[in-house]
Amino acid sequence: MPFALAFSRQTLFALLGITAFASVVLVDYWNKQMRRERRPLLLVGRFNQGQLRDVSSVYDEAQGEATDVLRALRRDGYAIRLLSEAVDRGEAPATAAAAAAAEAANRSSARVDEDPVVVPRVVHYVFLGSDLEFTLSNYLSFLSVERFVKPAQVLVHGDTAPRGVWWDRALRDVKNLYHVRRPYMDTAPNERPLRYMAHASDYIRADILMRYGGIYLDGDVLVLKSFDPLLKYRTVLGRETSFGVCNGIIVACKGAPFIRLMLEQYRSYEGFEEEWALKSVENLHRLVAMYPHLVRLEETSLNRPSWFERASLYHHQYDWSKNFAVHLFVRSWPAVMRPSSLEELMLLDSTMGEMTRAIVYGSDRSNRSVSIWTTRQQRIGLLMML
Repeated sequence: MPFALAFSRQTLFALLGITAFASVVLVDYWNKQMRRERRPLLLVGRFNQGQLRDVSSVYDEAQGEATDVLRALRRDGYAIRLLSEAVDRGEAPATAAAAAAAEAANRSSARVDEDPVVVPRVVHYVFLGSDLEFTLSNYLSFLSVERFVKPAQVLVHGDTAPRGVWWDRALRDVKNLYHVRRPYMDTAPNERPLRYMAHASDYIRADILMRYGGIYLDGDVLVLKSFDPLLKYRTVLGRETSFGVCNGIIVACKGAPFIRLMLEQYRSYEGFEEEWALKSVENLHRLVAMYPHLVRLEETSLNRPSWFERASLYHHQYDWSKNFAVHLFVRSWPAVMRPSSLEELMLLDSTMGEMTRAIVYGSDRSNRSVSIWTTRQQRIGLLMML
């Protein structure tokens, strides 16, 4: 009997301990969920048009044309180095008067049919870290930009330039490639420490677009056709899921109000308690719902297949014929599953193989009739053409 009583007490104490622990976990989870739901409203608020113009005005350039990004970067004190062959794309820069008119219009609406918009044909990448190995997927992204965007400049922002075999090949194959030296930031605007390096990249990309405009791409984004139809909107983002809008691909003019809203949310950064994709995916979904007139949302043409559909890139056939770009989400794949050569990618009988061949050979359409290399002779012939 005493043994049974002691056992019952031990069981009771254990159950009480488990219950207390579960209560703490559930309360913490509930508090996080409540902060997640309320944060965009408390943090950003519902700015009216006048207030949006005011918060954007702090980024107005004191001089120079809005589309002359290199001049503006040098004026702001950034060290810029040309790394590859410079080629004149033959595009006359907008006049200062036209740029100023478009700048004023940019803060009023995201619609193209109301006012002119100036989005410079400049592509921005952010590579942070002092020991960066440039990968095959990075090279393919840069090559796709060269093939389909034909930008005035490709700007790689970071504390040091990448390195490696594929970087050397990009310097050979991609024109107008510049490195913009930008010190690594380790704190948010509210002085809280940044939990992940990706959060520094999230903030920097928005700040770059707010100040200079252009096209931002993650290093594993493949461009599949011209971005010209998107350059007439003040801000363009792509939906990834029903509950998320991804910041891996952004098109924006300088001073775009929606980009300012993206920056504002970092005033409530929570340091080491900050969640991974809260501000880069989930909050953007809420902000788009709050300010639909400030952003052009591409439902399926920029971030699909989504993170949850990424297996279709390597193992299945996905209809990408209407896509402007595709995000590969390379980091989610084990290294042993990643192709190690361009030749290997081109021989894949999958979506990834189709897109690689389109980038290398310059076709911006999905042509299934030439994408399936079924015989050994065809495969050998393809390798001989490389």
